[in-house]
Amino acid sequence: MVPRTPGEATALAFDLDGNGKTDNALGGLFAALDGQTGYSLATRTDSAVATGRLLELASVAPSIAEIALRRGADLDDDPEDNLSGAEPFSLVPVEGADGYLYGSSDGATLTAGPGHAPMQLAFDSEVPVLALSGLEARVRLTVMDDGLVDGVVGFALLPETVDQQVLPLVADGIEATVERECSGSSDPYCPPGSEGERLLNFFDDNRDGAVTLIELQSNSLISSTLGNPDLDLFDEEGVPSPQGDGIRDSLSFAVGFTAVGAVVAE
Repeated sequence: MVPRTPGEATALAFDLDGNGKTDNALGGLFAALDGQTGYSLATRTDSAVATGRLLELASVAPSIAEIALRRGADLDDDPEDNLSGAEPFSLVPVEGADGYLYGSSDGATLTAGPGHAPMQLAFDSEVPVLALSGLEARVRLTVMDDGLVDGVVGFALLPETVDQQVLPLVADGIEATVERECSGSSDPYCPPGSEGERLLNFFDDNRDGAVTLIELQSNSLISSTLGNPDLDLFDEEGVPSPQGDGIRDSLSFAVGFTAVGAVVAE
């Protein structure tokens, strides 16, 4: 559940740096883009889950307060039964991300981390799902009476990771949207009120009917977020440190989830 509104971004936020304040800078950014342009990472993530393109698995051991997050793959290529509660999946490693998070449990809620975890983002049905190693990841989950699991995952990304890996795929997703919706050869390129029109109005500085990565990077909303990291997670040598080094070096992101049962095939 990627935030759709600033309120959702705040509700899903996680205190990643231990300063008593919750953090979700990138969740707030994507919520703002959702509201102002119609480009919704939330909708695209929902679609990727429903079609089996994005599968995230979690193993939970409450007795030792252990959580492991993994990227999954559908073994039968039939997304219709993925949320049946008993579907078998295989594991797909994500370099540097597959590990265990340890924490504490009060019997109902399990909180674990920090650690590394694979996080996946979907930008459009025509753009590959991106799997990243979330830094200093933390998870909080609650097992409900009906067996469903509700929770929040918070993690950090370096600004250069967002700039070099996330934004190029956002640009590809916007390009795919504009190409689907807009066929005009001159301005106005898109049908009035369409998502394509809103995207061009927001990002297309030179009014040529396309949104480039450079236009995306120079957009004031995006540049102000990437240029102002909200977390100080690493010391001067780049090692995770509760004290940091006084320089904010990372951007927070937090998403919610609801999970059903699953089987990992050996």
